[in-house]
Amino acid sequence: MLCAINYRNYLTRKFSNREFNNTEQRDLWSCLTSQAHQDGTLEPSITVKGIMDTWTLQKGFPVVHVLRDYPTGVIAFTQWKFSLIPEYENSGYTWDIPVSVATGSGHNSDFNETKPSFWIFRNETKVERNMSGWVDVGDWLVVNVQTTGYYRVNYDTENWIRITDQLAQAPRQIHVVNRAQLLDDSLTLARASLLPYALALNLTLYLHNEVEFLPWESYFNNMDFLFNMALNLPIHDPLKV
Repeated sequence: MLCAINYRNYLTRKFSNREFNNTEQRDLWSCLTSQAHQDGTLEPSITVKGIMDTWTLQKGFPVVHVLRDYPTGVIAFTQWKFSLIPEYENSGYTWDIPVSVATGSGHNSDFNETKPSFWIFRNETKVERNMSGWVDVGDWLVVNVQTTGYYRVNYDTENWIRITDQLAQAPRQIHVVNRAQLLDDSLTLARASLLPYALALNLTLYLHNEVEFLPWESYFNNMDFLFNMALNLPIHDPLKV
């Protein structure tokens, strides 16, 4: 989440400032903030302590729902507390969430830029961005590039379908870490009743062309749940095929 900070410079700063002294958590946040401001990876009004307090002093983690208005290019990003039990989602918890994006033919199509494009802050449950210059109207969008943020991502049905089509045609255009993320997120979201299982299972069909370990590990970890739940049901044998 804070991977954009130059840690070598940060450690030099920290050890120089605290030489022969004890150190505390607030010293860590202060030094990271100073380095991030110097590097330009955080705006002057943002502190690492402010960000991390939303992650270390609260239970759980969020799911970011991404809803695209395709004609206008406006995309709504909404944060909720993720829970496998739907009635526990609206806990009132909010986080400072770094949002990075990648697309097929537009912004960050090589998935190498993991620096946040923008943030959803704790006082914002919903953020709308006009991304028409970043994402072509006919293209797919992947959020949380290389999963540098600790959150799940859910999309509107059309974007899930576009991602599924891309994986079926040329899976390597999407980074391997994000392929694993997409499998894990979709199957877990389906388990939480936040996504139809049909969409999640359709996405897994590309795996006959998958040669990397991470996506397969993600798939098998999630399918164990389905196998166990279907143990005494008629659909158990078809699931094994």
